[in-house]
Amino acid sequence: MNDYVAKITLDLNCQATPVVISAGQYDIGRKILITLTADGEAYDATGAKAVCKGKNNNNYFAVNATVAKNIVTVTTDKAMLSSAGRTVAKIVLTDGTRTYSTQPFVINTHSDYDGDITTSDYYPELLDILSRVIALTESGAVLTDTTLDAKSVNPVQNKVLTAIINNKANKATTLAGYGITDAYTREKTNEKLAQKLNSMPFDSEPKNNSPCYLTSGAVYNALLVKADKTALATKYDSSNIELGTATLTPYSTQIDKIKSATCLYEKIGDIVIVNVTVIMNATSLDGTSAISLLNMPFSNKSDVIVHDIGISKNGGMFRGSASKSAWLQFTPLNKQAYNFVADEQVNFSLIYKI
Repeated sequence: MNDYVAKITLDLNCQATPVVISAGQYDIGRKILITLTADGEAYDATGAKAVCKGKNNNNYFAVNATVAKNIVTVTTDKAMLSSAGRTVAKIVLTDGTRTYSTQPFVINTHSDYDGDITTSDYYPELLDILSRVIALTESGAVLTDTTLDAKSVNPVQNKVLTAIINNKANKATTLAGYGITDAYTREKTNEKLAQKLNSMPFDSEPKNNSPCYLTSGAVYNALLVKADKTALATKYDSSNIELGTATLTPYSTQIDKIKSATCLYEKIGDIVIVNVTVIMNATSLDGTSAISLLNMPFSNKSDVIVHDIGISKNGGMFRGSASKSAWLQFTPLNKQAYNFVADEQVNFSLIYKI
């Protein structure tokens, strides 16, 4: 049998709201276990004497209680539960220097002979207490459900949560498991990738910027007509190359007209490139007269006279020619007399067979 009528917490704040418990007249001799607090913190009343004082209808009572640190234990007696009704009581503590009390508590005492509790005047209060117990735990925390329940009446809106969660997909390992039926599967994707080359057109020969694939045969055939780099290297023979310079000599009657005449040449096999630079003194040249320079590095062996247009730094234009002799001759291009200034330079570039 449970020895306790109730286990409650009473604060030393006398203005706090009374705590309500329920007992029957047949509960005489059972205990009320009271935890003492002061402003919500555990209060140690060791050394104090405790008396439960109260009033039952018109009867006053005082029942001694035991103290163990912050726990006061009251054993109910006939004076407390002698008649049905409401009993108001509190714990009075005396520690030798002062006397103080807890907040009050109410005992709703029910008759031993009333078998139908619903007819009691205190039944509505009991229902109120029960509704509070249903809504709150001992610590005052809001109750929550441990499992989803669409019919939950707990303060947490479990019914709302259930509806939301039911619309979510369960964890799955495939798209179909999430209800997605219009996406490519891994097998279908692999199949498409495997057929990708087969679906692309091929070029039969190389084409610039073609979007198509090129067959290996076409590439091979295209490479066959390309020159072999190794073979090209054998075509170059450094023994056939000659680079050099030469000084040209003015014709004896024109020495006073020419300050200097030089050339750079490059001979490749039987072809020569001669770049001539002539620096003139201040002199004049008739439209039909020619400047003749001897000692070109090579004679022109061709039957064709080679010509080039030379331009002076002052804009004069002259026709230069190299015949079978080793001479270079040049005349005014427009066959009009031309007056050179001192150090005016004329350049020619001639290519011919030797």
